[in-house]
Amino acid sequence: MAFYLRKGINFGPLRVNLSKSGLGLSAGVKGARIGINSRGRSYVHGGRHGLYYRKNLGNIGAQANQGTSNRQTHPEEEIFTDTGLTYPALPVLNRDAFVFTDIFQKNNPLLLIGGIVLLGVSLLVSNLSIKLAIAVIGLLMLIFYNKQRSKRNNLMLAFDSLQHLKPLEQNQGNWEKYTESLDEKSKVNLAPMILNNWLEKQLTEGEILDLSVLLVFLPIDRENAVDIALGQYTDAVEFVLADHQLSPAEQILISQIETSWQIPSEMINAEKELIEKFQALRQLQVQPLTRIEISRALVGSERAFFEGHGRLLNQRILDSWQANRIRYKSVGYQLDMEGLIRVTDRVLEIQEGRNTRSYPIRKIQDIYLNTDGGTVEIFVENRKNPLVMTSPHLFELAGVLQKVTTDEIGG
Repeated sequence: MAFYLRKGINFGPLRVNLSKSGLGLSAGVKGARIGINSRGRSYVHGGRHGLYYRKNLGNIGAQANQGTSNRQTHPEEEIFTDTGLTYPALPVLNRDAFVFTDIFQKNNPLLLIGGIVLLGVSLLVSNLSIKLAIAVIGLLMLIFYNKQRSKRNNLMLAFDSLQHLKPLEQNQGNWEKYTESLDEKSKVNLAPMILNNWLEKQLTEGEILDLSVLLVFLPIDRENAVDIALGQYTDAVEFVLADHQLSPAEQILISQIETSWQIPSEMINAEKELIEKFQALRQLQVQPLTRIEISRALVGSERAFFEGHGRLLNQRILDSWQANRIRYKSVGYQLDMEGLIRVTDRVLEIQEGRNTRSYPIRKIQDIYLNTDGGTVEIFVENRKNPLVMTSPHLFELAGVLQKVTTDEIGG
């Protein structure tokens, strides 16, 4: 079995749409996402490690709705800061992604221009010794420029020849064949990019090679090679989880990758936890909900399906300023309530001490599980802004809430 991955596209971080029409998924490149909210307002959202960026792009069809108004407003950009109030939905590993060096940088044109200019100047100088000195410097500049250009061209030819090799062609013979014109430094610079492309090709072909075999001839440090493999591994796991389930064939391939690419055990455990969470979420969608007892008396024939600790959050503007005709807003979550969150077939509620806030299930329109941000956004009829909740049991809360709102509850 093969993963049909498209270069440069992945499914992380995952943002699951738990709408009444069923499970859906929106995804962007890591750290960035573009989408449309419930009021038709488009936005770009980006950032990682607690510091985020969002730019409002305007309303869909806004031009048609403005009528004769010509009033212009400044574009708005939001910087979202993690205030530490959300619970992490997924395991966090403090491991930085491998950074590839740009080895195809264009040659410095100043060398070419400078060399030509110096040769021209040498023709105008009458003193023989000065003429020769200027001419030699100009000639050396041209020789160095030509050497750089030749080196870059050789690198590009080697990369083009190696990057598309199928798994069975990824061997020492082909590496030596296509890099014979390169010096050792160029080979070292090229190796990480080729390894990354080869591993991606193995995924698309469904033929996984032992990483140790490749490292016999590729001039790359083992730690860096494992980091590159980790990037491909995590993308592969997120890809197969895009439909919120993992088939037996996909599980076998993932296990083969873990063994052949020497994935560290802590990463394997983290990915297995991620897989288990999404498998449990999927199970909630296909099986009847189980009734539970909760810490308050039920009303009439009311049935309860979830109770757990959590928080209700409000997004607030922490600061604002204007620069270069752009209005910036620093926003973050503030705590509204903290206590027990309950989901029944009648209400979604949160209780803090003697205070309880309830929202009728029949008025809930959409639920968004933001696994990157650790929140569930709940869109309620006649409310301008969504409810934002966070809980240590985030997946279960979102799954149960979605199930209840579709009236597919059981026994």
